[in-house]
Amino acid sequence: MKNNKYFLIVFIIILMLLIIPVFFMDRTSTKSIDALISINEEYDNLEETEKVELLKNVHQNDDIVGTLSINNSSYSTVIVQAKDNNYYLRKDINGAYARGGTPFLDYRTNLDTSKKALIYGHNSKYIEMPFKVLENYMDEDYFNNHRYITINTSEKEYKYEIFSVYVETDNWGYTSTNYKSNNIWLNHINNLKNKSIYETDTTLSKEDQILILQTCSTNSKYSKYKKKFLLIISRRVG
Repeated sequence: MKNNKYFLIVFIIILMLLIIPVFFMDRTSTKSIDALISINEEYDNLEETEKVELLKNVHQNDDIVGTLSINNSSYSTVIVQAKDNNYYLRKDINGAYARGGTPFLDYRTNLDTSKKALIYGHNSKYIEMPFKVLENYMDEDYFNNHRYITINTSEKEYKYEIFSVYVETDNWGYTSTNYKSNNIWLNHINNLKNKSIYETDTTLSKEDQILILQTCSTNSKYSKYKKKFLLIISRRVG
């Protein structure tokens, strides 16, 4: 009889040890969900430029410099910037290892002030990657329906109109950020336009500020090339 009471007591203790953590875990999970809902509600009610500051605070990461979205689509991503162009190749927004990395701004450029801003991101034919969406621009209908890109920084919202789409296989001059004169600059951006697989009626000027999105091309037409980068090039229009 004493043995039965002993086993009963032990059973009750074990049961309590199992139930109590679950009870508190549920409460903790509920609090976490409430916190996420609160953040989302706050985020949705903010001005676009204020969202960048909120993202910095939520992720505790001052490397966040803006957000990028494509018109007429649900696509949106955070843009980060490090002190070099290697750090975010395989890191997520929180600095943890991530195969797809995080779209990042060239360390030499500034989203608000640079004549040319370059943003890099990974792509893959088989799995989801941050810039896989850019492959859609190899389809002309998609290009025509998604000609505009929005960049938000903590300073301002900017609109860009895409004027060139092409795959580069051997000339990396587009990555240069220094131009000695306005005429050299105009020649450069017109050359980028002339390489486009689509014809546009965009007229470029010396005052234009441009945005280049770069990702690896997975298009079969370029499979023979060791390096092939899909470039989506746009000019600031607002």
